[in-house]
Amino acid sequence: MNLGLLALIENRNFMKKHLKPFVFLVVLGLMLSSPTARAEDNGDAEDNDGNNNSRPIFNQLIKTDREAFREKVKTERRDFVEKLKTDREKFRSEVRIKKEEFRSASKERKAEFRSRAREMLSQRFEVVVANLEKIQARVGEIIEKLKADGKDTEDAESYLDLSEQKLEAAKDKVAEIKALIPDTDEKVTPEVFEQIKLLAREAKDLLKESHSALRDAIKEIKDLRGEDNITN
Repeated sequence: MNLGLLALIENRNFMKKHLKPFVFLVVLGLMLSSPTARAEDNGDAEDNDGNNNSRPIFNQLIKTDREAFREKVKTERRDFVEKLKTDREKFRSEVRIKKEEFRSASKERKAEFRSRAREMLSQRFEVVVANLEKIQARVGEIIEKLKADGKDTEDAESYLDLSEQKLEAAKDKVAEIKALIPDTDEKVTPEVFEQIKLLAREAKDLLKESHSALRDAIKEIKDLRGEDNITN
């Protein structure tokens, strides 16, 4: 058997980073059906011919693996977004019921709601926004370095752009919530209660989408670098 192809298949580090089981079967099929393999069985192949023939096979394997990876990421993102939409619709129905219940809310409950709304902005949303912005900046720096090294960073850049877009939309929702929070408890009406609840959910989902897209950008970077030293 050709030594170049045998070394390629038996290298465990290569297998771990690049080859999936089905791809491994593909390369075996290519080896068995190639003219080189048949010539080797007859004892006629030369090492130089085998090394030259291994390169297009290697390139095809990398291309196949990247395409499978991209499709997997797209499928996971599509499922994630669909689940967010389904859960959000369910939440809307629940808020409508709670809105009617809130019409008889006591002054104490209104005060508690207003306090929790302010706390939600300062301790949750604003902290998450700041953290996402820091990670986005770091991921952007890594992408630029990979791009300078000649790597195809189109997918990573696309996911980073999407993450930034979703984060900006979330920040707009947070600003709307701030403007809606009344300055007195008496102004916390059922309508205000409903608007704040729905806006908070939309902001939360947008932050989740931003985070998810950022994770996808990092997955792309990991795949391009062929290592697992980038964490989210």
